[in-house]
Amino acid sequence: MQVAIVLGFPIALLLIAAFMTIKLKSHESKYILWIILGAIILLMAISETAGLQIFLINTGSGFSPLNKKIYDSLLLVVLTITIIMLVAIFKTMNQSYLALKNSEEKFRYLFDNQIDAVYLIEPVNLKIIDCNRKAVEMTGYTIEELRSLSFEDLHPRMERNNVQQILEKIAEHKMDQATFVLHHRKNQGPIIIIEMNTSLIYLNGEKTIKIVTRDITERKLKEDKVSMFFKATENSLEAIGLSDLDKRLIYVNNAFEVMFGYPRDELIGKKIDILYPDDTYRKLLKSIQINDEGGWIGELTGRKKDGSLFSLLVSSSIILNDDKTIIARMTTHRDITEKKLAEEKMIAYTDQLRSLSDHLTTIREEERLTLSREIHDGLGSSLTGLKMDLTMLKRNILECCSNKPVNEIINNIKSMTELIDTTFGLMRRIVKELRPEFLDELGLGEAIRWYVSEFEKRTNIKFKATVFPKDIVTDKKRSITIFRIFQEILINIARHSKATEVTVFLRKKKETIFLLVHDNGIGIKKEDINNIKSFGILGMQERTLIFGGKLQIEGIEGHGTTIKVDIPLN
Repeated sequence: MQVAIVLGFPIALLLIAAFMTIKLKSHESKYILWIILGAIILLMAISETAGLQIFLINTGSGFSPLNKKIYDSLLLVVLTITIIMLVAIFKTMNQSYLALKNSEEKFRYLFDNQIDAVYLIEPVNLKIIDCNRKAVEMTGYTIEELRSLSFEDLHPRMERNNVQQILEKIAEHKMDQATFVLHHRKNQGPIIIIEMNTSLIYLNGEKTIKIVTRDITERKLKEDKVSMFFKATENSLEAIGLSDLDKRLIYVNNAFEVMFGYPRDELIGKKIDILYPDDTYRKLLKSIQINDEGGWIGELTGRKKDGSLFSLLVSSSIILNDDKTIIARMTTHRDITEKKLAEEKMIAYTDQLRSLSDHLTTIREEERLTLSREIHDGLGSSLTGLKMDLTMLKRNILECCSNKPVNEIINNIKSMTELIDTTFGLMRRIVKELRPEFLDELGLGEAIRWYVSEFEKRTNIKFKATVFPKDIVTDKKRSITIFRIFQEILINIARHSKATEVTVFLRKKKETIFLLVHDNGIGIKKEDINNIKSFGILGMQERTLIFGGKLQIEGIEGHGTTIKVDIPLN
């Protein structure tokens, strides 16, 4: 009995060790090894039990009824514990299998539903072991096609050596983790820009390279556009600034610093009102607010850091986000101080030239008036005296003589008298051309009507003239200017238009005198209107501009020409 107890004690210890070993499996990651170890210990316990039976038989001490009962009880306990342990091992292995399967399913779900493309790469030959659905979507290959490729096959030829070196360093632990911007060659598609993150992991105890890639083509293009924009603005000769919705500067370029005299760090975060005088700033805000599109261009006054003012050409426009919301405003500034000075000088020179032209026109009109009076008074008197003398001579000859030679003399005198009458007519026409007495005596309206009547006789062009009111009264200078413009218009119609009908409309309004002339001719061409050698048109424009008026010429091919003249009364 004592021998059986002594020999059975190690068996009990082995059973306890097997039980504890299997229980420990739940606290270790490599639980399969612990289960196997527990099974080995259990087999050892069974072996020890069999050894005990053999020992008892060999020693002859054992199979008394009491020993037999003890042995049977011990064997029953060992077998019961063995069955329990085997059931526990089977259950544990089944749970482990289910847990492993569940874990793999979770891993696969997470793997396949990653928003980025994920590849598992064999470190030696860089073959693609596995990949997720995003990789298929990104590259255009099927999973089977990808598993037949090396990862470097997905890259353009010029990048393959670089990719190989990177992955080799990862596999050799020379690089723990790295992120690169490279390219992917899609299956029957364009090359895309990718961001590649590589790291080394252990999968089932084997070294595996994990590569996560993201298509950043659109982002890269946007970044390149932004980079190009800032490079362009930094090198721009115009001062460019960006301001937020609170009208605070968030970016200025080099030219901005130079133009306004501020260092960049002093401008960032400041409100844009420091760049303009108060009245100019209010004008800018008002102009931007009344523009529906949010953009505006105009001339303003700028204020430098030292307080000096200068002229600016400012262009302001909004910057929209992808969802069409306003995120900033861009304003460009160009210093036009020298241009403004040049414009002011040009305006001054132009005003001087127009004053000179007005003065010359006045002098010319006065000379025309003087010349017409001298012709009328001097030459007219002379012709009148000559005609009277011829009349007296004719009378004296008729009283003294009546022979044939005398008749010839009388005919000559008659012919001379007729020539004098013709000269009188020519003189009167020249005098009227130089300065129509209607213009001085009866006013502009009558002068227009008279000139239309005379022009109609000389050209066979039909006129329809309307003057309202009939007795248009204005100052002498304006009357002369409008009449001379009208003369030039009709001369051009007769020379170039091939018109058969002309409509004339002259009207005096409250603040202007309006003249419209329309013909049914061939229509003036735009290049003829703008031709610097069209001196007649240039003359009409200058005469109009002297009084701050407007001259408009419109020609339609085959439908004639329309000329509009507007001259202010004040």
